[in-house]
Amino acid sequence: ETDRVSLLATASQSSELLSVLKEKIDHARQMLNALLDGQAKVAENLRAAKTLLHPIRSIPDDVLKHIFSFCVHEVYDILEEDDVPNSLGSRKPPWTLSQVCRSWRRVSLSTASLWRCLSIDF
Repeated sequence: ETDRVSLLATASQSSELLSVLKEKIDHARQMLNALLDGQAKVAENLRAAKTLLHPIRSIPDDVLKHIFSFCVHEVYDILEEDDVPNSLGSRKPPWTLSQVCRSWRRVSLSTASLWRCLSIDF
């Protein structure tokens, strides 16, 4: 009978301890989730800041125009060959240059020399 009483006491204490531990684990999970959410927000803020501070965003328009002219120059060299590609293809400069971002679109559309030659394949 003494063993039974002892086992009942142990079971009762273990049940209470298990309940306390479960509460602590639930609290720790909530804390972990809050920390993970905070980490994700900080990581997103860092990514956005790095994007805004990227050196490509500080290239002056005249330098971009010069770089763009090299891209289009290669296409114009191809246009002089017998097999003339359709210049309305959206996967070739100057179209691709104008689809990168708002500032590249503004620069490419304002640079007439990029659009001096159009070839349409009927």
